[in-house]
Amino acid sequence: MSLNKSIPKIGLILLSVPVTLLILEPVLRICIPLRFRPDQPAPLYASTTYRLSENKELVYEQKPNSDVVIDGIDYGINAYGFRDREYRPASSQDKRVVCVGDSLTYGWLVPLMDTYHKQLEHVLKAENRSVEVMGMGVVGYNLVQEYHLIKDKAARLNPDLIVLQIGPNDFERTVAIKTVQETGKFVLLPYHDVNIPYVMGKTKFTGFLMRHSHLFKLLNLALYPFAEKRDKGYQPRDVYLLGEERSFQYLTKIIDFLDGKKIPLAVVLFPRQNHGGPYLFASLTQRIRRHLDLRRIPTLDLYDRLNAGTETDLYKDGQHLTAKGNALAGRTIADIIRPYL
Repeated sequence: MSLNKSIPKIGLILLSVPVTLLILEPVLRICIPLRFRPDQPAPLYASTTYRLSENKELVYEQKPNSDVVIDGIDYGINAYGFRDREYRPASSQDKRVVCVGDSLTYGWLVPLMDTYHKQLEHVLKAENRSVEVMGMGVVGYNLVQEYHLIKDKAARLNPDLIVLQIGPNDFERTVAIKTVQETGKFVLLPYHDVNIPYVMGKTKFTGFLMRHSHLFKLLNLALYPFAEKRDKGYQPRDVYLLGEERSFQYLTKIIDFLDGKKIPLAVVLFPRQNHGGPYLFASLTQRIRRHLDLRRIPTLDLYDRLNAGTETDLYKDGQHLTAKGNALAGRTIADIIRPYL
């Protein structure tokens, strides 16, 4: 076969590859949607302290003036709908700091007075500052829901500062709701998407593919069991969260909204516990910090403080903090918010 005859055939083969991939992409999006859910609902006692929200993006909210005791810890909800003491009327003398977040702000697994925002208030009052620190945390909330919480609830309290507490799970998709047919009550199904590991490695190109290609996501998920089988101790060096892009959009919406209201914002990054080796969410954290730096938002990353290894017993379960961990977070947060007080 002459070279002149083989060149068109080679060109046709090379052209067929991207064409095939372009055809596969929409087919796979339809046939294999990435909407995974846990096997069991989260034990959030939804019928006692939670209710469905009229805001479809908020999905659910806490019932005002409700209460439940779990493992000896009281999780009382105040009249405004949050796990905190009753909020006092605004005072011209007191400064108001509102902490918005998920289960870490809610204080899952610790008494109210051991939460980081109450520890923060204790530190500031010990300095003879007239300040009230309010905790507006809801278990399972992510940045989409926190945007609506800030817009509809936190901003109405005319705070001097809003502290937004975020972590890796805030970049997952919104929780789902499931109705139990036998009782008619609902249960919450948080974090119904999965982390997709970069089995094929993290580069700028593969990062682009992970954000935009359904096929690339599926390939990494398919290769993951083989990587684990080949190496029993295999851990991906990086992951992609399916809600990342939408979450960054809502982080921008939070910043823009508070800019319009002239309410200062500070962001605190709460990390997962790292037991050694590369931190799975390191690149996500770097992306968050770059995003906030561009908007000149004061940002505190607690990774070094909580994972330094110099102090023990900071985590309850690898994500939620002990009283000691919350106290450390409260003292550290105080350092960045004093200029606003």
